[in-house]
Amino acid sequence: MTQLSHSTVPETAIPDPDTDLLALVARHDALWAACESDVATVDAVHELCQIEKVIAVTPAYTHSGLAGKNHVISRAEFSPAVMDIVRESLRLDVERCG
Repeated sequence: MTQLSHSTVPETAIPDPDTDLLALVARHDALWAACESDVATVDAVHELCQIEKVIAVTPAYTHSGLAGKNHVISRAEFSPAVMDIVRESLRLDVERCG
């Protein structure tokens, strides 16, 4: 009886498609903490607002990416018109993530 050998091809990790999104979420959390502790500069507050907009329209491909995106959106203060766009982005994320 012949024994099957295991493949010699090394396993490679599949990259997380939400790596960049999750990095933005982590940066947002750090800026948020700075703002809450009153150590944030005007530039940090500006960056926080900009990151919120980027995160809101960045596609999420995984459940963790979608959770991070929802976390940021729950803190953001978007106008009603912008929230319409954000809701559509989230709808597409839910379809994509399953």
